[in-house]
Amino acid sequence: AFVDGDQVPELCSESFYAAARAALTSPGVLVQNFMADDPLREDRIAAMEGAFGSRALRLRAADRVNVIAMVFRDGPARISWTELRKRADALAADHDLPGDHYLATLTKLNEGTERFLLI
Repeated sequence: AFVDGDQVPELCSESFYAAARAALTSPGVLVQNFMADDPLREDRIAAMEGAFGSRALRLRAADRVNVIAMVFRDGPARISWTELRKRADALAADHDLPGDHYLATLTKLNEGTERFLLI
């Protein structure tokens, strides 16, 4: 959530993220949009990771103005690039979304191996 173009600090706190984690069923995911140029973006994502005790995934939106962070409650530890390619292709075909762009940013902004995106 944004007010006057800025993130709402109360919705970017570790206590907010801890409450969100507690409210999620297992497995669950919290997704939050950040402005790509927000100087506090990585601190805020670190608060997400701290509250969830797991790595957050980063995805650059096609408009390149936004970065989407996803953190999982009891989610998978990894997902294969092959599976992600299938999902990206389905997004492109079914919803006219830039699946290649999303897959490329997952690769660039997150940790992985040759076979897996690490979550």
